[in-house]
Amino acid sequence: MGRQRERASAGEAESGISREGGVAEGGVRDGGQIYRRVFESNPMPMWIRDVATNRYLDVNEAAIRQYGYTREEFLRLRSHDLVPQQDLAEWEAYLERTGPRGEHRRQGRHRRKDGSIIEVEVTSHQFDYEGRPARLSLVNDITEKKRAHQALRDSEARLSAIIQSEPECVKVVDPNGELLEMNPAGLAMLEAESIEQVREHGLLEFIVAEHRQAFLNLHGRVMRGESGELEFEVTGLKGTRRRLDTHAVPLRGDDGEVTALLGITRDVTERRRMEEKLRESEERYRYLFEANPMPMWVRDAQTNGFIAVNDAAVRLYGYSREEFSRINGFDIHAEQEHGAYREFLQRRDRQQNTVQRWRHRKKDGTLIDVEVYSHNFDNDGRPARLALVNDVTGKRLIEEEIRKLNTELERRVIERTRQLEVANQELEAFAYSVSHDLRAPLRSIEGFSQALQEECGHLFGDAGKDYMRRVRGAAQRMGDLVDDLLALSRVSRVAVQVAEVDLSSQAREIADELRRQEPGRNVTVEIEPAMKARADPNLLAIVMQNLLHNAWKFTAKRAAATIAVGSTRRDGRPVYYVRDNGIGFDMAYAGKLFAPFQRFHAEAEFPGTGIGLATVQRVIRRHGGEIWAEAAMERGATFYFTLAG
Repeated sequence: MGRQRERASAGEAESGISREGGVAEGGVRDGGQIYRRVFESNPMPMWIRDVATNRYLDVNEAAIRQYGYTREEFLRLRSHDLVPQQDLAEWEAYLERTGPRGEHRRQGRHRRKDGSIIEVEVTSHQFDYEGRPARLSLVNDITEKKRAHQALRDSEARLSAIIQSEPECVKVVDPNGELLEMNPAGLAMLEAESIEQVREHGLLEFIVAEHRQAFLNLHGRVMRGESGELEFEVTGLKGTRRRLDTHAVPLRGDDGEVTALLGITRDVTERRRMEEKLRESEERYRYLFEANPMPMWVRDAQTNGFIAVNDAAVRLYGYSREEFSRINGFDIHAEQEHGAYREFLQRRDRQQNTVQRWRHRKKDGTLIDVEVYSHNFDNDGRPARLALVNDVTGKRLIEEEIRKLNTELERRVIERTRQLEVANQELEAFAYSVSHDLRAPLRSIEGFSQALQEECGHLFGDAGKDYMRRVRGAAQRMGDLVDDLLALSRVSRVAVQVAEVDLSSQAREIADELRRQEPGRNVTVEIEPAMKARADPNLLAIVMQNLLHNAWKFTAKRAAATIAVGSTRRDGRPVYYVRDNGIGFDMAYAGKLFAPFQRFHAEAEFPGTGIGLATVQRVIRRHGGEIWAEAAMERGATFYFTLAG
């Protein structure tokens, strides 16, 4: 801009126009020609603007080319016509702030005739032009310069963002070993919160003592213009020790001299730890191979020869290690299995892990039965197979004995099953006979008691009538008991036919029947819709009938009784339940709940035979499920059950 200012001043002097607006000596004679020549030939846009009207009084050819207006169009414009609309407020504020006098220099934006926007730097000063105040302006198009500067700033920002986000440590160290830059990854490796923390301690202090000299040597080589690598250890501010691998290169200035060291450092602590573990693992596997009590070997997959064998294999087969190295897999296989073994070898590439039963021949000719567990692996670039051998000769003899025992057991099971079928048939006949033989005297007792009460009841006193009522009630209960026992017996004998059952529909039918039997009771029955179960429909109906009848019975003393039938899940399986708000029971006696004839309440209070829950449990168990209850005195009871189906 100094050159531009000199050029503008020269233009004033040669044109005969001074900064104070006067005429320089000698300007009268030839000022007009010199002014026009300097003004027009200047390669940078120039113009003269009237201070009072802001109109252009003169422009040079460079301005015409730059802005696209003709000279006549320029002379009809005012200065703010070149300013983009969005910049006008800032432009006017600038004029008001600086005033018309003095030299001005300002960067801003101009709009050319075609609407394109350019970045400019305008240098101007006031002078007297034909008796009126005017400003001479020199315009420098800095669009490309601004773009280059912006591109440089963007590039630096991107580079900074990349370095800051780089997962590996990036650091810059000066020739004296002082840290200039370090990204967050590097700070994290040193357990520092800021670069100032690292500078305060000194970079060298983080490096463990035995590696500091090596780091100083690397720094010296880089300062001499070489590149280098170094693996060393550091201790962070929190005491964590890490192993780092750094690659360092020299940074050079414009003159080619080395100005700093640029280091890219990776944390290889975990990698070194894994390599150490791998080495230890290889040693352990080598020990396991040699010390394993079961025979093991490695065979070459191409030659079928033995590469290595352990001591257990030497002991079992009787070959020395040298002898094993001179034979192959066919030499230890029984001749009758060579065909099957050859077929196995041909398909081994498709079977990574196999368990095969073979007959092997030892060195002395003895045949043994073995199970061979083997898999493919890479042995220094050659396909190989590792095998572990289990001598199952004794196991085979035991299996043969077990097969004989199983055959005998199957025969005994068939015989016992036949005997059980006969016993069941006899039991069924006995149950029918008992039912028939018991019902006849019970009918007689009930019938004659009723006749005696009807014909001779007037002869009995109150006590006699009570006796007759008790006799008839006992006969009826005995009949119910016989029916329930027969039902319990049938549940154990009937074949289970599993199908999908609409449990909700079953529950609704039973609840509707209970309402018809006792229409005067206020009972709310809530049934979960669309409950499905896989079970024998008839047997499951017995379960639901008993559980709902119990709930209905034991809520009889509730003014507002509620019964709920629904489902939940336990261990991923459906669990069905029937819940009521009835009298409940003491959980201390829950173990007797499903035993026949067990009653927790008096017959007069809640009639029943005590067989229903035993029948329910037998049905549930026949379905492979379980049933249990949760209750409290006077707080109701809930019966849960599952079904294997």
